[in-house]
Amino acid sequence: MKNNILITTEYLDSREKATIKAGYSSPKWIGYCREVMSKGIRVEMYEAKSTVSKYIYSIQGNKVFKVRFSNHRPNKFKQQMNDCDFFVGVSNGLVTRTEDALKATMEYFSIRN
Repeated sequence: MKNNILITTEYLDSREKATIKAGYSSPKWIGYCREVMSKGIRVEMYEAKSTVSKYIYSIQGNKVFKVRFSNHRPNKFKQQMNDCDFFVGVSNGLVTRTEDALKATMEYFSIRN
């Protein structure tokens, strides 16, 4: 997972502050990361250069769960090839929310709320 950055609370605070200062609400991916990290799971992110997509990697031991946050549909071929374990937003065929991604992530890591 080269080019990924390790997500820390400080990083999330900085990104959230900048977004709010620009007049926007806190991004959903930040809330997702905070919740996953609160369960003791390491989080890394790849931020696409040409789109606003964020690829969030939740890592515990040798298990990795990849969630894509985006404001556009994923490439159909990539989605069919299971490019990610979960897509947040509009995908080809359905719409999913951050809460759905959190539930899927917790189930993947066998974490009960």
